Amino acid sequence: MFSCVDSAAERFAQEIKAGRVSVDCCSVDSTPFPDGHFDGIIHANCWYFWPDLQAGCNEIFRINAPGGRMVAGSKVKIIKTEMQATAQGKALFLNSDVHQFMKCLKAAGYSDVKLEEADGGGEIVIARKDSTGSANASSDGAVA
Repeated sequence: MFSCVDSAAERFAQEIKAGRVSVDCCSVDSTPFPDGHFDGIIHANCWYFWPDLQAGCNEIFRINAPGGRMVAGSKVKIIKTEMQATAQGKALFLNSDVHQFMKCLKAAGYSDVKLEEADGGGEIVIARKDSTGSANASSDGAVA
C-alpha cells in the first residue's frame, strides 16, 4: 500500500540521516510540535481532505514561526473531478473551495493570503504570519 510518509522518508533519506529533515505522521488539527516550530510550512494536495478546515488552519498557524510563511499547492479542480467518480472519493473529498480555505487561513491569523495559478491547472496559496506572531486582529473574514 502506498504511503506518503514512507515515500517521503525514502526520498529524503540523506537529509533525514544528516538531521536536516524529519518525516512525521499526525493529524493536521493536533500536531506534536511546539508553538512557532517551523519557519516555513509547505503542503500539497491535502487541505481538501481535512475533516475540520478551520481547525487545520489554526494548528498550522500555531506551529508556524512569527514571520513565517505557509505555502499550499493543490489541483483541487482536477482532483475533485477524479474523487467525485466514486462513493469513497466523495466521502473523502470534504473541502473543494480554495477561497474558503483562504478565509480559514485569514481567520486563523495569517495575513497577505494570496492565490496564484500554477502550471498544469493547479493553485498555490501563500500566506504570511505576522512577525509578532499574533493572530490578525481582523474578524471580518476578508481575504487580503
